[in-house]
This record gives sequence, C-alpha cells and structure tokens, in this order.
Amino acid sequence: MLNIAVRRALYLLCYGTQVRSPSHSHLQGKIECVQRRATWWILHCQIGEMSYKERLIRLYLLPLVYDRELKDITFFYKCLHGKIDLNANGFISFVTHARTRLSNSFNLKSPVCKTSAFQASNFNRIVNLWNFICKSVQIGRAH
Repeated sequence: MLNIAVRRALYLLCYGTQVRSPSHSHLQGKIECVQRRATWWILHCQIGEMSYKERLIRLYLLPLVYDRELKDITFFYKCLHGKIDLNANGFISFVTHARTRLSNSFNLKSPVCKTSAFQASNFNRIVNLWNFICKSVQIGRAH
C-alpha cells in the first residue's frame, strides 16, 4: 500500500501542472472535483473521513482556484522581471495615467482579446488579480 507522501507526489506529478486554466466556473468546478477525489484517495486509507478543507490542510494544498491564481501571479512576476524568457510587454501594459483615486502606475490595462485562446491566457486572467492586489496594497498604506 502506498503511503501518503507517495500518493501526494503522484497526484502533483500527474495533475498539478497548469497548462491552460478554464475560464468558466462550471469547468473550474469539474477540475476541483478531481482534486476533491484525489485528496480523498491520498488520505482515505490512513485517516478515514475528513472534510475537503481538512484534507487540503493535511496535505498542504490550496483549493485549485487559489492555486491557479498563485501560479498566474508568479508566472507574470517572473516574466516581468526577466526570470522567464518571455517579454510580457508584448501582451500587457501598465496604466500610464492616474485618472481615478485608486489608479497608479502599477495597474495593468486589459489586453485586447481577438481570440478565445487569448481570452483564457495568463496575461488576460492576470489583469484583475494584479490590479486587486495593487489596490489592496494602496488602501492598506492609506490606513
């Protein structure tokens, strides 16, 4: 019988790699179901009944929606700072004006999406998340 560490490693190798993140919530829910079943498979023989949240905590995993956001923001940061050989400026740009109280030079502009493939790309998904983080930091500094 496989132990918990081996099962977790198998799950992460087989399923943990993000290639393309689904943009529709019903597809995200289906993928999350896979993780629910995988966490049950990893832990059920040794732990018994646990809630999904307890299983995630026990395995040091994030819900997939947060995991995807973390990977998106990390990928963008690496592109932005030259850690990955991909020029983010070809896909996304920063706001060059401060027309609203919450705008700053760190905010991103939404890219023009001409294809459905680009609509679900990292550079399109990252805009709202990045701007939310910048807004949160800005509000935090004001208090």
